[in-house]
Amino acid sequence: MMLGNDSPERPTVACLLAVACGFGSGALGCNSGEPNKADMVSQTDAVTSTSPGTNMAVTSAGLTTSGSSATAGGSVTGTGGPVTSTGNPAGGTSGGAISTSGATNGVGGATATASTSGGAPGDCGITVDSYELSPTIATVGIVSWSATAAIDSAEISFGPSDTGLTMTAPVDLNEPGYRTLLLGMKSQRDYNFQIVATAAGQTCSSEVLSLSTGYIANALPDIEREVVQAAAVSPGFIVTMLNTSPYALIFDADGDIVWWASGPTTASSARMDWHGKNMWMVTGNPSPSGRGELWRVSMDGSETVKSTGLDVHHDIAPLPNGNVVALVHQDGCSAILELTPELTTARTIVADVSTLYQPSGMGCHPNSVLYHPEDESLTVSDREPNLYVKVSKTGELEWQFGGQNPLGPHISQIWSVNHGHQLLPDNHFLFFNNNGDQPGFGVGTSHAVEFALDLEALTATEVFRYVSDDNLNSASLGDVQRLPNGNTLVTYSNTGVIHEVDAGGALVQVFRTGVTGYAMHRESLYGPPPK
Repeated sequence: MMLGNDSPERPTVACLLAVACGFGSGALGCNSGEPNKADMVSQTDAVTSTSPGTNMAVTSAGLTTSGSSATAGGSVTGTGGPVTSTGNPAGGTSGGAISTSGATNGVGGATATASTSGGAPGDCGITVDSYELSPTIATVGIVSWSATAAIDSAEISFGPSDTGLTMTAPVDLNEPGYRTLLLGMKSQRDYNFQIVATAAGQTCSSEVLSLSTGYIANALPDIEREVVQAAAVSPGFIVTMLNTSPYALIFDADGDIVWWASGPTTASSARMDWHGKNMWMVTGNPSPSGRGELWRVSMDGSETVKSTGLDVHHDIAPLPNGNVVALVHQDGCSAILELTPELTTARTIVADVSTLYQPSGMGCHPNSVLYHPEDESLTVSDREPNLYVKVSKTGELEWQFGGQNPLGPHISQIWSVNHGHQLLPDNHFLFFNNNGDQPGFGVGTSHAVEFALDLEALTATEVFRYVSDDNLNSASLGDVQRLPNGNTLVTYSNTGVIHEVDAGGALVQVFRTGVTGYAMHRESLYGPPPK
């Protein structure tokens, strides 16, 4: 699969390895030569394969295997068969290291080697059946494994080879082969990983294995990062959608892109699903009406599902059951639907948003939606009447914040145009006010504003406001998020600038990305979304 008009990424190669938990070590490598960019192979030609060498299984006795080596431009790994060892199940001593000569991948292949340290504690009979990079996203690792014991829980610890196993990927025991993705890795780096499992109350682990990531797509932008308060930076990742080129992307706290995939044009929102297995992407404000699209792309890039016959727009909200809430143009207004991963309608939550609030200006224009698991409710933004509403899981209006002519409980407040938002604990409401300094009078400097809502007295008290020193503006889109360390992420979508500011409104760091849609900070790329 080609990504846009960029030069394709480098193909990857599988490396098969069997490692018994608790045994001594051996190493069988799939080492990659460093290709030139001119040698890069089209993604449509990428092959993931393992070509057995002439040798059979090798024990850890200091032997050297010699498989077949691929020539530059190929994508075949020469191996001498699976590696086993016979160390002590309780920890054991190191088996002999195995040379990797003659086991060289073709251009762009992943480097994969086993540790030569002693055996791991316990004995779950863990076998690492395969580990490789995604053929389409060369920063995503794919690990499949098995065990002779009945595994109760497991995770894969991984991290850069020079800093240790600082990241964790939970293992879904319902996945065939315990297939697990390693997400969040930087490009062109060496990483180590280790499977850690529990069985019958005992913990055991595999050997420490390694792989090397490939290149990112050439069409992706450079992320420019400016740090003002290094000690105050919130670690993690930012998920966003490029609005003027068809890519969803994730970059880390250093500004390094760690994931990407092509998506619908003029898209505004990219949201990971509840379990970190898929990315949802949606068209922003389709013109002419009727051309909205919703895509679901697996995080390893192997599957893309696109909507047909649904005019989806602006934003989506992933649900714990794997479904997604979507805003859908219908009959001159919009409905709120719950869609399945196959993009069929599971249920209609609200048939017409005009039953929740009075449209104004250009009519119905809902533009952001969030799901709240504590009561299974939704909050929805509409830019035209300048309001937000909270909706129960069955589609009933609970309250309206802002706007005029309410159809239910109303918390009065005035501003001009709103988009991204977050309902915080204790009913604090944080939102992006596009025309913050000129209510009702067109485009102005955008603000991030937080109000404390009193749902009994139906009042709102402002408790936080951030205005950039250079008066940044985003006439459309724009997003906000309170971060785990108390900082606030402010996304000026149209300007392509993201600010992280501290609790006092002082700038912490700046990312310049190019024009984006909404943006979401995540501490981890696994588990439920933070808002």
